[in-house]
Amino acid sequence: MRCLITKNAFGAPIYWRGLGSSTMRYGWRLVTSQQSLANGTAVALGYQLQGRGQQQRRWYAPWGQSLLLSVVFNESPYVMASALSLRVALGVAQMLEHEWQISPQIKWPNDLLVKEQKICGILTEIRGDNAVVGIGINCLVRRFPGSLQGRAISLQQIVGNGTSLQPRRLLPKLLRYVAAAVPTASWRSEVAARLWRRSSWVSFSMRDSAGSSRLYLCDIAADGSLITKDQEGKEHHYYAGEIALC
Repeated sequence: MRCLITKNAFGAPIYWRGLGSSTMRYGWRLVTSQQSLANGTAVALGYQLQGRGQQQRRWYAPWGQSLLLSVVFNESPYVMASALSLRVALGVAQMLEHEWQISPQIKWPNDLLVKEQKICGILTEIRGDNAVVGIGINCLVRRFPGSLQGRAISLQQIVGNGTSLQPRRLLPKLLRYVAAAVPTASWRSEVAARLWRRSSWVSFSMRDSAGSSRLYLCDIAADGSLITKDQEGKEHHYYAGEIALC
């Protein structure tokens, strides 16, 4: 991998490679191979052979058409920060809002939706004193395969032609917003204001669970858990799972 000259708002290197297994794997490889890895070191790929999202789902990203990035956090204020995925999602949301006047919603625990369609996915892994956060943003995709039509959307489809949406050119911009959002003290209220289906009934399911529950989505807790109430009014907090329309 080669180090880009492109500026990183974290003050750390950005590594780029055209083809590779996944940015998450390269991120963890850097963690294990470098003793003095700078906080905020970023790894980007033009194409992932083994890209994945939540629950090991495959991430659709044609060559050069998506921003595929992982950021390494190894300073305690970041690694120990509650709801790291949601804090990063806030940074992505603010970039979309400020740069293109797009109004995304944050779907707990780690997706961003525009017009009810997924534009960004986030995957966070924490091991010991290190965290690697993977970010995938649909940039130049003009048409998604049949199984994803109506479920996924790209910047190209929203903004149209005439705007530079090249993933590598968006790298420093995205890192600037993420670097500002992660330590923000007001992250919880900022996320809650953009929370998908807040104050609505949703279908909630746990991984590997055969069934789902109908719950009222209330808010986000300080630790990043999802605050809900069942039909009897009893409050529940969840740290993992998936929400969908009832």
